[in-house]
Amino acid sequence: MRNLTKIKKVIQKANPSIMNLEFGCRIEITWVGGEKEIGIHKGNFLTFKNDYNGELQTNGCGCCSVSFEKKEVKILGRPITIADIRILLKKIAKKYKWTAQHFDCMWLKISEKWNCLDDNLDNQSKPTKQFLIDNLVN
Repeated sequence: MRNLTKIKKVIQKANPSIMNLEFGCRIEITWVGGEKEIGIHKGNFLTFKNDYNGELQTNGCGCCSVSFEKKEVKILGRPITIADIRILLKKIAKKYKWTAQHFDCMWLKISEKWNCLDDNLDNQSKPTKQFLIDNLVN
């Protein structure tokens, strides 16, 4: 899929709160020994899916970098939702001075394609992702 990373960056630029370290945010921790784990920030605790057996385990609080010998925490961001797409669309409409009819038409096309039962850009169909790339990336 061409430019999927680019559409994510465009959406994150339109709504920077996606990258805030908040509940539900995906993070990557590099431990002192060099091992990396991807987890989900859940308030004060970091929960990780163990790559070896698939079990979830808690490795401590997310407020201190010395405990548990973490070397680096990289924020990967929370999942991108249709609300984030709408924020981007509103910014594009303002930039290019779209009419209300043009905005409504584009929003209808996007919302018809989006699977709201799984409100996450990563889990949308390939045609939906390609439509967003083709229409929202300059």
